Amino acid sequence: MTDTIICHTDAAQNIEHKLAGLAWIFSKPDSTEISRGYSLQTDVSSPLMAEVLSSCTHPLTITNVSSSAQIPKG
Repeated sequence: MTDTIICHTDAAQNIEHKLAGLAWIFSKPDSTEISRGYSLQTDVSSPLMAEVLSSCTHPLTITNVSSSAQIPKG
């Protein structure tokens, strides 16, 4: 038996208004959903910051983080 909990996170940012929508789903390794949630965050300066905030919303020890954020060049 494993105590592993998987946390899938995602975020979307509105650059003009510096808002981000954050969402997460906690599941077991067999894909059984434990819980899910979402929130709105203000004063978010970049897509990467939105992704980090979605990962840091939870009181867990995070051992592996990956992001789908695309950082604009220029």
